[in-house]
Amino acid sequence: MSLCAISASALLFICTIIILRIIHVLPATKFHDSNENGDGNGNGDMTKRSSPSATALLKDPTNKKLMILLGSGGHTGEMIRILSQFDNSILNEFKKDYVISSGDKTSILKIQEFQDIITKNNDTASNNSEYTIVPRARNVGESLFLSILHTLQSIIATFKILLNKKLQNKLPDILLLNGPGTSVPLGYILFLFKIFGLSNSKIVYIESLARVKKLSLSGKLLKPISDRFIVQWEYLNVGRAEYYGILV
Repeated sequence: MSLCAISASALLFICTIIILRIIHVLPATKFHDSNENGDGNGNGDMTKRSSPSATALLKDPTNKKLMILLGSGGHTGEMIRILSQFDNSILNEFKKDYVISSGDKTSILKIQEFQDIITKNNDTASNNSEYTIVPRARNVGESLFLSILHTLQSIIATFKILLNKKLQNKLPDILLLNGPGTSVPLGYILFLFKIFGLSNSKIVYIESLARVKKLSLSGKLLKPISDRFIVQWEYLNVGRAEYYGILV
């Protein structure tokens, strides 16, 4: 057998292994009944639902590190209202890593206020959070060229940040997302780490309340790799989506 044929066979073997690994870790390839142990009608309170909801992940004692993306503006407001539904005792058990886009001072102030509320009279919990700044994937109103450029810069910077967290054993057990553009590189880089066995992070995506009849672009891109994909309108409750009513 020629060297060229051997190389081709080896390449084919490696590609086959990678494809099988992707299929193995890809949540979209696994059956999930969103209405299991629930009526499927949505009661508007995720914390009162049983195992199918993302709450089960938070109550799992093996999950201790929670990464939360704050996407500025309405996305940050929705995320804080979602977090507010959980008991402070549950949130305070986690080491929380708040990911914020560069230049987003408003989100920093809002989440610091939220942290002050949930950690009141709990000195240990007050030191149980950190902030990670990532470059914004795109700016509102910018040209297509600049959008692509800034997205590539964001992907490279986010990869370096997450790789550094891996080396420091700081990768999250749960990544909580709710729709901003920065969620796409963050989610896919963590999924890439999962493919190569570098992470066991569970990705929980909650679609924005503003999406009533059609998923956002971020939602469409992240749905295949999300371990939990939650929508807030029954119209979107199809396939792997989970619906528990309005959460914000």
